[in-house]
Amino acid sequence: MQKTFYLNYLRIAPRKVRLVADLIRGKKAIDAISILNYVKKRAAKDLMKLIKSGITSFAIEKRVPKEYLVIKEIQVNEGPRLKRYLPRAYGRASLILKRSSHIKLVLESLDGYKELTDKEIEELIKKNKKKEKSEKEQKEEKQIREVEQKEQKSKFDIIIPKIFRRKSIDK
Repeated sequence: MQKTFYLNYLRIAPRKVRLVADLIRGKKAIDAISILNYVKKRAAKDLMKLIKSGITSFAIEKRVPKEYLVIKEIQVNEGPRLKRYLPRAYGRASLILKRSSHIKLVLESLDGYKELTDKEIEELIKKNKKKEKSEKEQKEEKQIREVEQKEQKSKFDIIIPKIFRRKSIDK
């Protein structure tokens, strides 16, 4: 049993996304997510999001546990290109192509699994929501820390004494 998932119009060049897609092709879904956690490419985050959503969807519709899902196929095709122009010398303009990607992911289930119950599916959905909330909270805390650091820097700028002081001449 297999199911297809799509991610269209991703604003990363297909050549760059393929580098990440090649790492996870043919692997188990859980292994693919753990690999993508350590990849330092921008496309890894979007691919991980696609796989997680595929796992959840597969679990709800087909009642298959995530341990039995394999990435059968992953294709990265070129989407539409945005055309921009850069001014050059002598009134010329050079073309800049900003490429986008279409990703097709096919998940397949292995044989010999026990179907998930409704309670297990609900727990899976709750875990995903908790993870999303915790990620949002972490981002907010990080922004607060950055603001506090900027405020501390501005305090130190005020405290620095003047090095050169003029002496007034009294007559």
